[in-house]
Amino acid sequence: MKDFVKAIAAAEFDAANLTGGYDQLWAAGLPQACFLVRVVNLSNTTVELSYDGIDTHEIVPADTDFELNFQAGSQPNGRSALLAKGSRVSLLGQAGQGYIYFIGYYQET
Repeated sequence: MKDFVKAIAAAEFDAANLTGGYDQLWAAGLPQACFLVRVVNLSNTTVELSYDGIDTHEIVPADTDFELNFQAGSQPNGRSALLAKGSRVSLLGQAGQGYIYFIGYYQET
């Protein structure tokens, strides 16, 4: 691993485009394996977050944010834990107003 952190380009999703089904953020999946992800919901609708496009894994209420640090829970100690590159990150919710952002951080190998 290189000794610096990089950010993926934030995915911006217009809440008006929520279909009520799992709306995938990237056609090819998550662009990098991320050790930290943030979802910032600046919309007026609650969204569910899925890491596989099949099941709901998190709930992000309207006008809130959510952060998941995979390193904080890695086992055994000293090992890395990452959300896999290519993960089918999706949002599920009813159409609303505003934007939802998915932000991720990774290290290059």
